Amino acid sequence: MKRILSLILALTMILTCAAALAETAEDQVGTYYVYNKTGLGVIAINITDNVTGNTADYTFDPSLPDGQYFLATFSIPAGEDGNHRLTFSYTVEGEEAARTFGTLSIEEATLTLLDQAGIDAMSNATPLQFGPKVQLGLYRVMNKTGAIVKTIKITDNNNAESFIETEENLAPDGETFVTYAIPDGEDGNHRLTFAYTVEGEEEARSFGTLSIEQATLTLLDQAGIDAMSNATPLQFGPLTFGQ
Repeated sequence: MKRILSLILALTMILTCAAALAETAEDQVGTYYVYNKTGLGVIAINITDNVTGNTADYTFDPSLPDGQYFLATFSIPAGEDGNHRLTFSYTVEGEEAARTFGTLSIEEATLTLLDQAGIDAMSNATPLQFGPKVQLGLYRVMNKTGAIVKTIKITDNNNAESFIETEENLAPDGETFVTYAIPDGEDGNHRLTFAYTVEGEEEARSFGTLSIEQATLTLLDQAGIDAMSNATPLQFGPLTFGQ
């Protein structure tokens, strides 16, 4: 009887340890740097688990512009099948049917969404192309200037010819998302210049030491600028959504 009890206690300890490990094990996360090169706005992205049917839906209002990146993620429980696959789909302006890729892995990758010519050139009419990893800056920009923000421009301090500029016409208290990517593995001290123009001002307001990061950037009114050290025209905060 003592031997049986010892075996039961040992088995209980093993099961308890296994349960604890299962609780502390981390999910497997796929990280996808989605680059829109369709020539059109992307209005929705959907990732569906081929095994469970679980989904992650991203909708854009306004649409994700051509030339912009978006960071999408999807997770599955730790320890699931290494051959686990997802279906990645996206919908562009002017098309009812989504473009679909059905064998996406849980991985870190850059997914370039192709224009029709690019799709036609790919085998099996694949609507996306895998590319090298990037470092992605993702910025939620909130307009607290009290005026319309006409344009936003991000320039690479290491290469003035590398920049992204958007026509925003962003209303007071409005917000938008802007992204900027550099090749993976470049200098960790890489810096960007973030500039924006306000209606009624000829000269852009500029901040010259923006990092590749995920952050909320609040564009300030003049009183806010005057209150900040060095007349900084924006204020940093953690990246949040819908607040």
